[in-house]
This record gives sequence, C-alpha cells and structure tokens, in this order.
Amino acid sequence: GGSDMAPFSDAETRAAIRAAQRDLDANARAEARRARRRRMCTPRYLICKVLIPLSMVIVAVWAMVYFLTGRSIVPGIDPDDLPPFFTDNWGDWGEETGYEGGEGDFGPFQKWTDPPATTDNTGLELTVINALTDEWFTYFSTAVTDWQGGDPRPLELDVRVASSAESECDHIRGVMVACNGNYGRTGWTGLNEVLFERNRIVSSVARMNEFYLRNSDSEERQYTMCHELGHGFGLPHRDETVGNADLGSCLDYTSRPGNNQGPDDVDYANLVGLYGSVPPGRTRRHARHAEVTEVTKLTT
Repeated sequence: GGSDMAPFSDAETRAAIRAAQRDLDANARAEARRARRRRMCTPRYLICKVLIPLSMVIVAVWAMVYFLTGRSIVPGIDPDDLPPFFTDNWGDWGEETGYEGGEGDFGPFQKWTDPPATTDNTGLELTVINALTDEWFTYFSTAVTDWQGGDPRPLELDVRVASSAESECDHIRGVMVACNGNYGRTGWTGLNEVLFERNRIVSSVARMNEFYLRNSDSEERQYTMCHELGHGFGLPHRDETVGNADLGSCLDYTSRPGNNQGPDDVDYANLVGLYGSVPPGRTRRHARHAEVTEVTKLTT
C-alpha cells in the first residue's frame, strides 16, 4: 500500500532547518547570559571589574583636588605620611635657638630683643603691621585681639595698617609683619620666619599661603593667622601630633581648626614667663594707618 504523507518540499525543509537553528541560537544566548551572571557574582570579578577601577577613580579625584587646591579630601591624615595641611613651617629655626617645644621652655633664644621687649619685665610692646589683602583683615583683627588677652596680659601690640598689601613681607627691625600671597606648593599653609641677632628675635614675618588657603573656610584661616602670630611672639608648637586630642590652642597641630581658634591660658602663661605682664592701667592701642617705610627695613 502507498503512503498518505506528502514529502517536504525544499522550501519547507529549509524553513524547518532555520527554525531549529534559531531555537539553538536562542538557547545558546540564554545560557551565555546565565554564565555571565554567575561570573559577575564571583569575588574575582568584583575585585577586578569593580573595586580596582573604583579605587583608581578615587585616587585620581584625590590627586586632582590636591593638585588644584593643595588640600586633602581625606580627614585626619598624619602629617608624617603626607604634606601638612593644618601645619606650618617655622623657617630656619634650628636647635641653636633653644626652641624645645612643649608648654614653655623659657630659654635665652626665643625672646624678642629689648626693645620691643621691656627691660623692666612689663610685657612685650611690639609693632605689628597688617600688610594683608582686605579679605584677611577680620582674621588678623580677631587674632590680634585674642593675643592681647590673658590675665595677666603679656602683650601690648601697636597695630598699623600698611598703605597697600605687600605679599613680599619684607623683614623690618623691631616689627612683626603679616601678609598673604600665593607662594606656591611649599608644603605649608602658613609660615612665620624670624631673624635673630645676639640670640634675640629682631624681626618676624607671618605669611599666609593662598595656594593652600584660597579655598579654605573661615575656621582654617583664623587658625592659621592666630598660629603664625603666636610664633612671631616667640612661642613654639604645643603638640605636633595631629591625631591627639585638641588642646584648644591655635598653636596645637590639628585637623579640626574650629576647635583651636585662639590662644589659651597656657599660651598666655608662656608669654608672661618670657616678657612679664602689662601693668593693669595700660590700655590697648588701636590700629592706625602707616607707611611701612616709617620703620627701618632689614637687609637679609
């Protein structure tokens, strides 16, 4: 007997083959997707494809921020590991100056000469020239007022305002000068440089480095100003370990400048130990404008 089924045509055969191939391809793609999902969940994939690239991006962002502003985006970094952000450089202070640090080493080398130090131990009567740009005036005024505090009071400051800002901050005999400017990638946000003569301070300049401070907040600027003026009066650092508890003194190294905005009782006591105290009846002097050329500039 003959068969009732008609043979497939060539077109039908090719269509059936294509349909079967599509099914095979779809199954292969589905299996590949499942395999990729399984690989994405392995620790090796996460490390190689996620953690390492993310770490590289973070490092690149940190490097860009530090290059542009000189400031770290990571808080609480030890200054021994990276360039200092809330620390300074004293300039050419050497061991021969007698600066040991700590809470008051009243050796013979960190005092101002006489004058402006008084012969009768009645405080330091020092001229301080404001050669800063306008945006620094408030911080300077606050720091000067704070340093003339204390009971008893060790400082009497004759504040003068230069006729114009002077970023060069030349040394002037018997005077401290405060200035600001972009001094570049120096590693210090602020610096107080002093000159000695016969083992006594004869001049001081306090520089605020806009390379690091141009994008800083008011707390960091106030801390830096107070810190550098304090060095100019003859005081060393209180504590140079950033991670230690804040002392509440602007002469303390810190990553939290808001906790260390001004001098404290220990700073005042150190100054009294150096210069004595201002008689109670003597009043504070007010700021006045003056040409810097009124006093003799030092040649160094």
